[in-house]
Amino acid sequence: MMHQKFSILRIFLVFYLLLPCLLKAQVSNEIQWKILGEGLSFVEMDAPEKSILNDSKLTIVKIDPLKYRFSLLSASENGRKSRTAEEWAQEFGMSLTVNAGMYSTSNGRTNKGYMKNYNHVNNHRFNKAYNVMMAFNPIE
Repeated sequence: MMHQKFSILRIFLVFYLLLPCLLKAQVSNEIQWKILGEGLSFVEMDAPEKSILNDSKLTIVKIDPLKYRFSLLSASENGRKSRTAEEWAQEFGMSLTVNAGMYSTSNGRTNKGYMKNYNHVNNHRFNKAYNVMMAFNPIE
């Protein structure tokens, strides 16, 4: 039952996050995933709405959770030591690292939005300016 709920949450989350990109791509029929490995692919595409900064490109990584292990690692939970992406990967045996959000410039360890990993709370406040959510480790 727990696996089924997690699967439904995962499908909803991916659908919700990718819906604008998929709708745009459906109109132009242009999603051309680049395969990086079994269960791992990515695409870079124009954002549905142009940003005033940078090139308005979205990079989307599609990962099969049955083939890859996910972990949420944070400096506040792991020795309060800041690390580069390469250092995180080497120290914790990861093949891919992704920044889990934006962090406070005052200490570099506190996420700007709500962040909790099991019993460890990095930041207990929700940030109304964030328009994205990622969920790991469901309780039920």
